[in-house]
Amino acid sequence: YNYLSGEPIAALDEGRPLFARSPDSRFTLANFVRAQLYATVGALRMGMDVLREEDVRPRVMFAHGGFFTTKGVGQRVLAAALDTPVSVGAVAGKGGPWGMALLAAYLRDRGGYSSLDDYLATKVFATGSFDTVTADPVEVEGFDSFMARYRRGLPVERQAADLL
Repeated sequence: YNYLSGEPIAALDEGRPLFARSPDSRFTLANFVRAQLYATVGALRMGMDVLREEDVRPRVMFAHGGFFTTKGVGQRVLAAALDTPVSVGAVAGKGGPWGMALLAAYLRDRGGYSSLDDYLATKVFATGSFDTVTADPVEVEGFDSFMARYRRGLPVERQAADLL
């Protein structure tokens, strides 16, 4: 658990970095790193699960930020977490508040567009070069298994925040 502060979707008022594993798990460097990457998108997955309960399913996720600096790695993790294709652009690793800037630009320019979807498709993403990764079913199953354990362990994270 990579919580340094609270996380409303996980019902945490505070957070504590925490690593926990079952006695029978294989503790390898690869599994440890995978757990860190998966935990990075754990809260996002919980939010997407809420949207799925409302029957909201994105066709594709456009992603950017430091998590995507190493080509393909974060992208595959996010695709597995969301079971959704993930597209990243050539400068995806640069990060920053890009999404909010896009929304502000849309609000400024929206008169010429029928919707945010139209604005993004015709103005923002029309000329960009994107690499899209589709979720691998085996990786989706692995992430789903991780999330089940992750959710079951959230009371331990809450307890750690209460004790320390």
